[in-house]
Amino acid sequence: MPIKLSFNQKILLAACLVVIAAVTAFSVYNDYLQRRTLQASLQTYLNDAGALTADNISGRILLLETWRRTCAASRLSEITHGIGEIDNMNQSVAAATQEQTSVIENLNVDITEINTLNQEGVDHLQATLRACASLEDQVMRLRQRVGSCRI
Repeated sequence: MPIKLSFNQKILLAACLVVIAAVTAFSVYNDYLQRRTLQASLQTYLNDAGALTADNISGRILLLETWRRTCAASRLSEITHGIGEIDNMNQSVAAATQEQTSVIENLNVDITEINTLNQEGVDHLQATLRACASLEDQVMRLRQRVGSCRI
């Protein structure tokens, strides 16, 4: 048996559906924007870090070539010491790169958690919608029963 709704109830129901659709669309769009912004920031950060590392390594290579050209055999121990320092710097750069990789992995985990929470929010919203529909149905049945019991 179809439920007959008054004009006001139809308007209220339509308004509820529009609000729910708007909130859901906003959540999805906001998540999309957050992802794009985070990805762009990460890409920029990694590009800058890569460029800086490449410049740093190129500079070190040039330094080694200059040392090789200008140093005499008697300064071999100084060159060896310099190479050791450069090796230490390279190890520091490698450690920093590893830390950056770890941070990116943590960010990926955080993004996944945000997506999960967002999906849970949508699921809860849908459950709320179902509960509202059920409550509306119960209200209609109660009104019918109260209406039939008039004295």
